[in-house]
Amino acid sequence: MYELMKISDCCYYINCPSKMGIYVKETGDAYLVDSGNDKDAGKKAKRLIEDQGWNLKGILITHAHADHTGGAAYLQTQTGCRIFASGLEKAFAEHPILMPVSLYGGNPWKELCHKDMIAKPCIVSGFDAPDFPSEIEVILLTGHSPEQVGYRMPDGTAFIADALCTANTLDKYVIVYTFDIEKHLQTLDKLETMDAGFFVPSHCDAGTEIAELVRYNRKKVIAIGESLLEFCKEPKSFEDLLDRVFKHYQLKITYGQHELVGSTVKSYLTYLEKQGKIEIELEGNYLKYRAV
Repeated sequence: MYELMKISDCCYYINCPSKMGIYVKETGDAYLVDSGNDKDAGKKAKRLIEDQGWNLKGILITHAHADHTGGAAYLQTQTGCRIFASGLEKAFAEHPILMPVSLYGGNPWKELCHKDMIAKPCIVSGFDAPDFPSEIEVILLTGHSPEQVGYRMPDGTAFIADALCTANTLDKYVIVYTFDIEKHLQTLDKLETMDAGFFVPSHCDAGTEIAELVRYNRKKVIAIGESLLEFCKEPKSFEDLLDRVFKHYQLKITYGQHELVGSTVKSYLTYLEKQGKIEIELEGNYLKYRAV
């Protein structure tokens, strides 16, 4: 674990639970793609970079979930490196409390306020900063989070963040956190035809081919939407619907899963409502969802 894997003379990745990419210029300046889930991950990345004689110049954030930004504050404090992210992801990285706030829809309770949810805040620049490495292509991969991006390096390596899940993850957890279903499907379409020499997803095996996995991810998304329509043949309140989801898919309920799965189910309902397949109506003091 935390093994440095070489892709080309300028690109590497650190094989760990949430993969970190490395792009190295001829000068020896290195740019880390994401920073792991916590300070310890940041320490390990720093050690690997220094062992190669490289200078950590910057961190390129794909999206501001704690397992991708957890080591950023430590690395910035230790090295003075710059951190770059897109607009909303920049805001979430600078103000990590926004993640549990967005899940809960209010001041989050203590069960949501832990290090796996809230990373240490850091100082972040946008991609328009003059010292952002212009040879790196920023690729919009929205859906999993509001403004998730990937990065395509000069050698053709594409770091694609959480745009894909493994088949095992999808089969086990079924509903994985997604902010915008429509944009996630658009991202899957983009990935299926993307021109890249090598792909590095954060939580899947790295390699040259991802089309089959993209299709499996799309199949699962569509199947969940169809199941929700079936569940809503009779009007259901959100809590009744969420109860049906957990029972149908035999998911284990925890405080965190209630919010993560619940937020994703709401995203599906928004997607289906936009398609004209679900209507949202008030019945007494309840908001109910009904398939049309």
